[in-house]
Amino acid sequence: LDDGFFGDRTSEESVSQSLIHASDLRDLINVLRTANAQAISINDQRIIASTPVTSVGNTILVNNFHLLPPFTISAIGDQDILESRLNNEDSMVDLRKRIKDNSIQFSAQRVGHLVVPIYNGNFNLKYISEAQEDAQ
Repeated sequence: LDDGFFGDRTSEESVSQSLIHASDLRDLINVLRTANAQAISINDQRIIASTPVTSVGNTILVNNFHLLPPFTISAIGDQDILESRLNNEDSMVDLRKRIKDNSIQFSAQRVGHLVVPIYNGNFNLKYISEAQEDAQ
C-alpha cells in the first residue's frame, strides 16, 4: 500500500486523497481481522488487539513507531478467505475508490512462507495488577 504518485508528505498542510491515512491502515487491519488472520504486521510492526494506529501530521504511527510509505502489510491465515475479504467491494469503500482513481497504489500477493515479527511495543498495564496471595 503506497501513496499515489502525486502525494506530498513534505507539506504539513497536505491532506491529499493521494496519501495513505492511518484510517486506511485501520480499515485494512479490520478487514484482515474479520478474515480471521492469525497474525498481522505493518512494516515489521506486529499488530495486536491494543495496537494504536494513529497519525501526527502526515506521519503514521504504529505501536508508537513512525512509519512512512510504502506500507508492507503481512497477514497469516487462510489465503482464500483473506483474498476474498480484500476483494469484497463492500469493504474499505473510501480506500477502494482512491485505488480505482489511481491516487493510491495497492497490490496483494500470496506468499508460500511468511514470518510475522513478534510484538515489540509497550504493554500498558494501567488496569492490571499482580495477584496477591492470602497470608495464612
